[in-house]
Amino acid sequence: MRHDTLALQAAWAKSDAAPAPADKRKADMRIDNAWAILLDRLEAYASLPAAKFPKAARARELINSISKDREWLKAAYEAEWAESQKRLKKIDDEDLAPDVDALAGPEFLVEVRSAHKAYGIALGVTKSPEGAEEVNLADPLRALARSIARYGVAVAGMIDDDPATLAVVRKALRPIDDFREGQARRSSGGGGDAPAPAPAPVTPTTPVPEVK
Repeated sequence: MRHDTLALQAAWAKSDAAPAPADKRKADMRIDNAWAILLDRLEAYASLPAAKFPKAARARELINSISKDREWLKAAYEAEWAESQKRLKKIDDEDLAPDVDALAGPEFLVEVRSAHKAYGIALGVTKSPEGAEEVNLADPLRALARSIARYGVAVAGMIDDDPATLAVVRKALRPIDDFREGQARRSSGGGGDAPAPAPAPVTPTTPVPEVK
């Protein structure tokens, strides 16, 4: 039973340490914002008088090449990711990044790339670099439940007419009885004149007594 308890604790600790599932909505909002501010930066530069600032014309060329409009940012999640991927590929294939960085500032394309990567992970289009895996708690929990049942049967089999033996059996089964009583109190919403104090919360690091 101790072995199964430790196995459940190990699985529980691993589950707690695993990264939380990505929020698709937040990832979508981030990619929308990242692309919007990058395009805003290019639009601002393109709005300068080209006669005085020749690079303004290049800024307009970049906008027309990368994204003439922003309607695709309103598309469904997977469709939007695909559009974002297409535009980043165009930037890389045509070596537009140096001009984009020079006119908008290098931080903005960096954020677009980072947001795009996080978006793909959130949607399940690409995999997390951490290789996060789902932790199975059901199997170790069932194994522990079976061990507790076998323990209860084994201890109950010791019962005889000897008062000393009966006291030992009651002591051995007391934790199970306490747990059942606590479950019953919670199910009934309390009750009794003086409810027992709540036990200390159990965590994946709660010490498990050695078997003596």
